[in-house]
Amino acid sequence: MGGTNRTPPSGQGRPVVAVLGTGTMGEAMARNIAAAGVGLRAWNRNRATAEPLADVGAAVCDTPAEACQGANIVLTALANEKVVADVMDQARDGLGGHTVWVQTCTVSPDGSRRLAEQATRLNVAYVEAPLLGTKEPAVAGTLTILAASPRQEAREEVRPVLEAVGKRTVWLDEVGQPSSLKLAYNAWVLTTVEGIAESLTLAGTLGVDPPPGHRGH
Repeated sequence: MGGTNRTPPSGQGRPVVAVLGTGTMGEAMARNIAAAGVGLRAWNRNRATAEPLADVGAAVCDTPAEACQGANIVLTALANEKVVADVMDQARDGLGGHTVWVQTCTVSPDGSRRLAEQATRLNVAYVEAPLLGTKEPAVAGTLTILAASPRQEAREEVRPVLEAVGKRTVWLDEVGQPSSLKLAYNAWVLTTVEGIAESLTLAGTLGVDPPPGHRGH
């Protein structure tokens, strides 16, 4: 049987969010969602990882479908496209007709489009929402979120959740664009880090001491 008690598309009533995947990023986002006064349900493959969220009022569940029952927004924070797709298939019986799926995992643009097609099969709205930031901004609730959705109305429905986990949401026109931008950002960060490392190595070769804070241990 499908889940019930969904908030209608008008957004009336307190939203309830199911967080599927409570690793480093998922747990941090879940805590900020709870702190914002949003109802929280949580699932993780290793239940013990999700159990601490009970301290902030989360209903910790045994299966993805159970976590999604009564939730009008589902947020996935999982390892990769395959895991996301498998978990959402497991969640099928808990999804309702007005569910919005917020997918935060970093995947390829084609992967995000495949997940959007899966959302259509599951009869849920899809919001692609990869994150710019690591553990510290996730904990602080200052992530930047790159987002897109084929359903314009989904933007307003997920706004309380995105505002809880991030300081800025950049909406793009089409699914796949956020993932493309995220991968470009990752490449830029990698290039910058490699450039700094090469510069420090060159400085050491030339006998120049790196400035304080850049010396090795």
